[in-house]
Amino acid sequence: MILEPNSDEYRRECKEYGLDRKVFEFYSGVLYDCFDKCLSPQENRIPMPLIGIMERQMNSGLKDWEVNYFSSFDFVGYKGNEVKLIRGFDVLKLFKEKKLNRTGKINKENYSGLIGLNLDREGDILNKQLRNSDEILNHRFWNWVVFDDNSFLEKYVKKRVEQYERYYRTNLDVLMGVYVFGENESPILRAWCVCGLVDYVGSFADGGYWLDYDYGCSVGLAPEALKLPSYAELKRVMKPYVDAYYKLFPDRAGNDVVNRVNNGVIVGDKTTPVTLRGKDGMSAEVEISDLAEERTISQSELSNALMFAENSGQKDSNKLLQIIRDQIGLSSKE
Repeated sequence: MILEPNSDEYRRECKEYGLDRKVFEFYSGVLYDCFDKCLSPQENRIPMPLIGIMERQMNSGLKDWEVNYFSSFDFVGYKGNEVKLIRGFDVLKLFKEKKLNRTGKINKENYSGLIGLNLDREGDILNKQLRNSDEILNHRFWNWVVFDDNSFLEKYVKKRVEQYERYYRTNLDVLMGVYVFGENESPILRAWCVCGLVDYVGSFADGGYWLDYDYGCSVGLAPEALKLPSYAELKRVMKPYVDAYYKLFPDRAGNDVVNRVNNGVIVGDKTTPVTLRGKDGMSAEVEISDLAEERTISQSELSNALMFAENSGQKDSNKLLQIIRDQIGLSSKE
């Protein structure tokens, strides 16, 4: 399956940004195992959620993204008559702690702790294809998927209609329906699948995929690849999932909250001091003040600040610290 461009320009971009592995890895087989392998420290990949898959279907320009179905790392919970939409980043911890059964079964306490949007089996249009763009754009499921980003959803629908017409036919009476499973006595999670355009299937969403289903079709994203300009839009829509991933696995490569600089690291948030370590053993501690919760300092930015301080001739540690703060735009703590 071809999930990345095959061009000299793309290869040059990967080389320029130090990317030395595939951006997208395809996993097939039992869905639970696909997710589990993808999330392993050896793989260090984020299973693609619905919005990430949709972004690739819309912007990749690659047929394999456009026509194939993909199992997503977003979920639907069934308990009694309930149909609860649950984002994958809220399920990550359950995977890490092995609190989710391979079949998707989950105890009532863990299920109740999962925040989600409940669909109405009677009030929402379910288990049939949607008839026109208005029904899609107003459907609560699709708006939930895109975090109520109306512009993104409108562009996606327009692009999928174009692709649908290009590959198959102009009859749009079968498009982007939302299909859910029947009632389940005990709480259980199933994965959402975005179906492709192959065989006249109208890109519908299927919420009936068992986690031990043997025909899983998952894609794992190398998170460090999101620094490539080619993936700027994917980076934007994936941010909640990337943030949750690194919150749970903070020491994994590619984390912008834990940046490796030479032989040191930068770690910090709004209340934690940040230790800056550069070459030649020079270091300084900076307390973040009046800044966003995350502060990313690039290797070149830090190196330049340390070099500037080193060449200033200043020996007083407090004044050296102030020089470094000024150079990298960190305000003094009052």
